[in-house]
Amino acid sequence: MDDYHSICYTGITDIAGIIIRAGKFVAVYHGDTVETPSSEEDEIKNLPWVNGVKEFHTSEDGILKVYEYHGKNIPDYYKKIAVVTNWVVFYDDSSMICDIKGKKMNIFNASNSFLVQVLEDE
Repeated sequence: MDDYHSICYTGITDIAGIIIRAGKFVAVYHGDTVETPSSEEDEIKNLPWVNGVKEFHTSEDGILKVYEYHGKNIPDYYKKIAVVTNWVVFYDDSSMICDIKGKKMNIFNASNSFLVQVLEDE
């Protein structure tokens, strides 16, 4: 398996959450369901997170880790929470943790860890 630990950014939270801004949210996952815009009108009116900001809750307060990963193998314990395009920025309680760029990126979460899979071929 590829090592996704090679590029790691850290932050800290005492509100058990992280703020994610992206060039565009293509999809947001809620367990087994996925929320996607069906039209440009949906993007503007019904899904305010599409071009903006989304807050995700973590399992607990403490250290946040964001891994930038350019591989294909995602550990099973990570759950996909979003698909974004162009860029993504993570913020902890007080400051920016990291800024990652890519044409398309899958974002996964496991507890207080986030894994950004940068898709090179798309």
